Amino acid sequence: MRVALSLSILFALGTPAAAQVTPYDGEWGLTNVPGCVQNDISVCPVLLIGNGTLQGEESLCQMSGAEAVRGVDAIAYDVSCQGEGDTWAYRGIFLIDDMGQLTILSHAGPSTYLPTAPRDNPQAAPGK
Repeated sequence: MRVALSLSILFALGTPAAAQVTPYDGEWGLTNVPGCVQNDISVCPVLLIGNGTLQGEESLCQMSGAEAVRGVDAIAYDVSCQGEGDTWAYRGIFLIDDMGQLTILSHAGPSTYLPTAPRDNPQAAPGK
């Protein structure tokens, strides 16, 4: 019994976690730089979200602790980052508005991004 329990624990520890899929997965770009926005698409990518990570130009963040925000079509995440020899963490609220823009709201204020390609997600369809 003890051997079976030990093997179960070792197996659980050695098994990679299932990929975390979010409604925000994809590549997102700048919205506030002249020349970056063309036909509701950003041509200046800065964020890549997928598999439970958020990757910036010089940082990599793990997204965990997903919690739906009551009354709003948004999800709050604990975001733990490292980059440029530093580490930091924050709680961020992620949402896609009716114009298809991603907004991340944190203690530092809102950051808004446009997709870099048309999104299949009907929630992100412009003019919804």
